[in-house]
Amino acid sequence: MVIFQVLLIFQGILKIDSSKDADEPCPDAEIQVECVGLCRVEYNRCRLLCETEYCQSICDREYQNCRDYCPCGEKCKEGCVNCEHPMCPVTNMALDGNAGQRFFALYRRPDSQSISLSFADPERCKFFSQSDDFECVPGEWNTFKLEQRQDENDPTLTNIVVSIDDDIVAERVVATHRVLKGDELNVFASNSWNDAAKDYSIRNFFYQTFDEIEYEQCVAVDPCDGKTDCITFVGSCEMNPSFNNKCGTVTAEINSVVSAEVKCSHDMDIDNQNYTNILQMTSDNKDGNPGQRFFMLNRHKKNHQLELCVDDPSTDKWRARSGFFDCVPGVWQTWRFERRQNSNDPNLTDLSMFLDDVKIFFEHCSHR
Repeated sequence: MVIFQVLLIFQGILKIDSSKDADEPCPDAEIQVECVGLCRVEYNRCRLLCETEYCQSICDREYQNCRDYCPCGEKCKEGCVNCEHPMCPVTNMALDGNAGQRFFALYRRPDSQSISLSFADPERCKFFSQSDDFECVPGEWNTFKLEQRQDENDPTLTNIVVSIDDDIVAERVVATHRVLKGDELNVFASNSWNDAAKDYSIRNFFYQTFDEIEYEQCVAVDPCDGKTDCITFVGSCEMNPSFNNKCGTVTAEINSVVSAEVKCSHDMDIDNQNYTNILQMTSDNKDGNPGQRFFMLNRHKKNHQLELCVDDPSTDKWRARSGFFDCVPGVWQTWRFERRQNSNDPNLTDLSMFLDDVKIFFEHCSHR
């Protein structure tokens, strides 16, 4: 558990441009263009799934934050020099799966007086941390607390709770085996890669630990071991879905297999309004092209059934085939989608979907 108090004292407003001078070329322009393009893809996807103005405002904020961290953005003005973005070939922090890269951090935003709070979330694929912005009152002390504790009833799970002045602002339940342990944590009263918030004050900053509860740890096995041209997004040690948790990008090929094991739960509330997403592979196309719902699993908004969508360019709606399936809570099920050119007529591609090795549909499709 880490706790400290911050006295927020503002003496004027610091105004900073959101990106490198337009007249000055970005030294890592190729990476910048790709990075901003990916931000836009995520933004379009986010807006597509939104049904409220509040949700859309979150998309807008995430999009700006994504751009800020691209080379030559607000957080990386000199391109990839001292830039933490994983697309940069060299960084000054470990981005290799270390959940402590942003274990606990507070920043004053460059465009407002809000506080940006980042904390370790070992099941987030990007930076292995979660970030949120909060308003603050100048001249008042605020207590920020991050607490990680194993669940007493199930020590394979760890509860992460973040609070400000004892009001909970964020909660996550993660697999204990993913929680950072044993690594050295460097502690700064302002780091060396951001400007110091010199007009703020800190007091009562401490770190307390508790006894670990014994549990059976997961032994990770890579499902791509022994396979060629194979990319793993989540290994054999389970993780839980979280909002906008992008785990990678691949190039679509005609002949391919995508497979995922899913264990459903009936403990989640049903709100009758929104489907909840478990996983998705998408090209983010919205113009009728295949790929927008290349492979997707949702929990139904009105019951505990799972909605499956897979790429099918022969259909008109979404260019995808969909259906609903019952699931057994607490039981692992394997969902596998195969696309293979027909051996007798390679102008056709066979689309096959399997649930626990039982074929649930099959389709011949022309190359579209």
